[in-house]
This record gives sequence, structure tokens and C-alpha cells, in this order.
Amino acid sequence: MIRYTFPCARYLCLVLALLLVEISQAQYNSQLNRIKNGERIGLLLAYQQQVPGHVTRIIHVGDSHVQGGFFGETVKRALQQHFGNAGPGFIFPYSLARTNGNKDFSWSSPNRWAVDRNTAIHPQFPAGIGGWVIAQQSPSFSITASAQDSTRYRNSFNRIQIFQGGIHDPYKLSVQAENLIFQSPVMQASSLTWTLPQQVASFRLDGMLNGQGRGYLFGVNLENGQQGVLYHNIGVNGSRFENFSRDGFFAGQTSDLHPDIIILSMGTNEAQTNELSVSALQQTIDILVKQIIANNPNAVILFTTPMASYKRAYRTRRVKRRRRRSMYLLPNPVVGQVREAILSYAAQNGHAVWDLYEIAGGADGAADWKKRGLMGSDGVHFSPEGYELQGRLLAKALINCISK
Repeated sequence: MIRYTFPCARYLCLVLALLLVEISQAQYNSQLNRIKNGERIGLLLAYQQQVPGHVTRIIHVGDSHVQGGFFGETVKRALQQHFGNAGPGFIFPYSLARTNGNKDFSWSSPNRWAVDRNTAIHPQFPAGIGGWVIAQQSPSFSITASAQDSTRYRNSFNRIQIFQGGIHDPYKLSVQAENLIFQSPVMQASSLTWTLPQQVASFRLDGMLNGQGRGYLFGVNLENGQQGVLYHNIGVNGSRFENFSRDGFFAGQTSDLHPDIIILSMGTNEAQTNELSVSALQQTIDILVKQIIANNPNAVILFTTPMASYKRAYRTRRVKRRRRRSMYLLPNPVVGQVREAILSYAAQNGHAVWDLYEIAGGADGAADWKKRGLMGSDGVHFSPEGYELQGRLLAKALINCISK
């Protein structure tokens, strides 16, 4: 009889420990992990520490690195552990839009929804604050959101803010939670808000057609009425600065969230080109920033630079008299140019910057992170562990602004 010998538990623990050390020693410079021009952020977070009942509101806007959830959610949890948890923040029914996204909440609806996003070449609908939109024109609809069992302890809420089509939206909306129906919401420019008498972990939104046209759902903000940080993750796969600036609803709807800090994490998709016009990129950034500031004049703008990454290249070889085309990865030098454009724009206009490109090892960072399993096989996106490491670094840099 053949006897198989399995590694003992102690050996497995040693292997796992070595793996964690390998990941934790990924190439990044802790001395450089700081936010340049972050004094105003330090004042805001110091105020959060000192004033009971205060809420600091942060919007984090980005591309697929943010939509996936691992990066921004890690920042959110770290800040909420340090300053207090003011609620789940902005959520969107990504599953109903048939795309990826944060999974802290599950969504269901008996209706089929039309979907659009701000990166569409010919968008049918405005994408709004979340960069995504689901649209409906049935006589009635319902949609349910529930915190996953494993996250209910930190994702309860008693305030529901629905971003929809404003006064022109043809649906009359009501919210049901804990077998109670709530009507007569407080209306803002582009959102409706219901305040509940108790904390809940799920709700149902019902809509009845009260006219003609199409109704839009741009997203939901959930708060719990407690002090701390409210962190809104807003990401769109493939997005660039221009995608958020050309949507007529985005910047205006951000004002309904009353942000103190707005983080802009883009640049990876701008780098997917052979030639970059720095002046054109900075002009695009400037358009978006001016739109945001016009609607949020007191908010601090914080840029993050994209980390070094790869781009696809192809080669053709002859194999047994046939041509075979294969793909391989090359370092993408344009990422460094995008980084310089962002740094230059931020310095000229007095905005804060978290330079992930430099912190993570500069041009050589991608090779090191890929070697350690922190970067995905496409050489652009990261593993969950890679995003979580980035999130911990950004959270630490934000907290360290207080010491300034």
C-alpha cells in the first residue's frame, strides 16, 4: 500500500508566514509614503479627532482600481477604525448593471434595468455621480439592497439618500425597511433622503410611475448618524478624467454629499497610448477640477499617481511553417509621463498629491510587485493583496497628515 505523507501543520504555518513576509516586503519606500501639500487634510482630520459628533466626508473617484472595491474599501476601513464609522457611504447596484464591484451589499430586483456608464462612446443616459446608471420605464419597480451577513456589524444605517433624476424624475419613490414604509423624503438638488427611527441593514426602494419618461438610479448613500469618516468609493472601469468631466450630472451631484476631501485616482487609462500630450492631459484634468470646485468650493482635492505598469505587445513567429501571434508584456513608459503631468498640475494649482508611483518603487515597482504576486497577469491591475497594500499605505499617509 502506498502511504502519502502530508506536510505537518507547523510546516504549513511556516510557509504561510514566509509568504506573508514576502508580500509585506514588497518594494515600497515608507519614508516616501506621505501626502505632499497635505496640510489642509491634516487640519480636517485633526478636527475630526477633537470634535465629538463630527463627520469627515471623503469621495474617492477613480477607474477600475477603485471600482473593484479592494483598494478604496481598505482605505475606508482603516480610516473608520481610527476615527470612527459614520456609515457604509456610497453604494451602487453593480450586480444589476452586470459588472464587478464592491460586494458588501447584495442587490435584487424583479425588473430588468437598462445600463449605461460614463465611458460609453455613445451614452444613452447621463451616468451621474457614480459614473454608472441603471434606468427604468416600467409602470412600477422595486429594488432591494441588503448588507452581507459578514458585514452587517459595520454596515448598518438609518439614513438613506437616493440619487435619481431630480425634480424631473417621473417616479414617486418610497422606502421600506423593517416592515415599515417611509414616504415624504427630504429633497435636495439631485437626491432624496429618508431618515429612519432605527438602525437597519437592508431596505427596499419602490417606484411608481407618476408621469412619462424614464427614471434613473445613480446610486445610494447610506449613513448611520455616528461620528467618524464617511468614505464614498466611486469607480468606473476604463475611465479617464475626461469621462467624469463630460457627464453633465457628476460634479453637480457630488455637492449633495458635502465632501471635505475629494480623491482623484486616474491616469492608468490615459497611459494606454504610444504618445502622450501632457498639455492636453492637464487641460482635461483642469476641466474636471474646476467643475468639482465650482460645486464644492471648500473641498480639498487630493490626486494619486498611477503605479508603474505594463502594456501589451505582440510578436509573430513561424511554427511548423505557420505564423503564430503571441502576446507579451513590456514596461509602459507613458505611465511615468502621466505621473509627471499630474505632479506638475497639482504643484501649479496648490493641490495635494499622494505619489504612489514613487512610493511603490518608481519605474521598477511593477516588476517587483508582479514577482511577489501583488500584480495581476495583465500587468495593469493588482491582486486583492496588492490593492489592500495600496489601501493601507494611503490610509497611513492620510492619518500622518495630522502630524504636520
